[in-house]
Amino acid sequence: MIGGLSSFFALAVEGRVGPAAIATLAITGVGAIAALIVPTLYGRDASGLSRFSAGLRLGVPGAVIVLTVVALVVAASDGTTPERLAVTSGSAHDHDAPAPGEPTPIGSGPAAPAPTVPRAPVIAEAMPAGQDSLPPPVVGKWDTVGNPFADQTCADGGPFGGDHSHGHVHKAPLDQATQTAVDTQVDTAQASALRYPTVAAAEAAGYRLTTTDLSCIAAHYVRWDITVDDWGTVDATFDPADPEILLYDGTAPSSPLVGASYLALTETKPEGFVGGNDDWYRHLWMCLTDGVVSGLGVPSTACDGLNQRWFSGHDIWMAHAWVVPGYENRLGVFADGLGKLA
Repeated sequence: MIGGLSSFFALAVEGRVGPAAIATLAITGVGAIAALIVPTLYGRDASGLSRFSAGLRLGVPGAVIVLTVVALVVAASDGTTPERLAVTSGSAHDHDAPAPGEPTPIGSGPAAPAPTVPRAPVIAEAMPAGQDSLPPPVVGKWDTVGNPFADQTCADGGPFGGDHSHGHVHKAPLDQATQTAVDTQVDTAQASALRYPTVAAAEAAGYRLTTTDLSCIAAHYVRWDITVDDWGTVDATFDPADPEILLYDGTAPSSPLVGASYLALTETKPEGFVGGNDDWYRHLWMCLTDGVVSGLGVPSTACDGLNQRWFSGHDIWMAHAWVVPGYENRLGVFADGLGKLA
């Protein structure tokens, strides 16, 4: 039995016996030891008194339990055995090799090469036809894509919710030629908008208040006088140099410009800025009272007062352009709303 245990222990040290087998042997051994020592440890003499002290009767089982737990922990651990260490460390030296003509002693000589762990295959994304690699993102003067990890306070449309959200637009980095073209267009939009730095300047040029000062998207001033059916410069044409709408942080004469917007009367979405990263949207079933938006998503029967005007909105498209210094938008120059205005 002792020889068998010695062989089992040698195999365990070499890593050739699994933790389950060691644990089974440990539990079996504890049972065998208990069968031997319990009758003696807890037996009584002829007078009925215990043969051993109370401390010894408690200490021996405690020691056995502790040793068993230690054995189970060691068995369950994935320690590196000496043999495995020799294989993975690559510690063989030239002076360990036998002289020419001498037999190689068992267990000596260069260590075996470390086993190769198979790696998961790398799956490459399919490239477009005729292209060897994807082009790197182009960063231009104006960011038309935006930082997806930026403040999302106004990402879902501000006060208008989903009606003002532009989630259908899939924005992507532009190639160099397109980026240069859109940079030129946005530069033009900025120069045009900055000619009207305050509400007073906008009103002097024919812009009229069309929305109150709204969270995330500011107060809208449109170059028309819709109260007398004068659409002003609003038509089906998109021109970066002619923003039909200017955005202001307030409605007082001194309220500052924060952005520009474009408005086009067309049945289909306008082409707009080159590259396709601009967000065009519509507001359906709009009611204007005295030329100012007083309701969205309302039926015409709820907007039939003498000073009210109702629009289906299906052919009225709009898009923002955050081009004013100090009011840059980390979600992109064409983003829905600006967190600074929330």
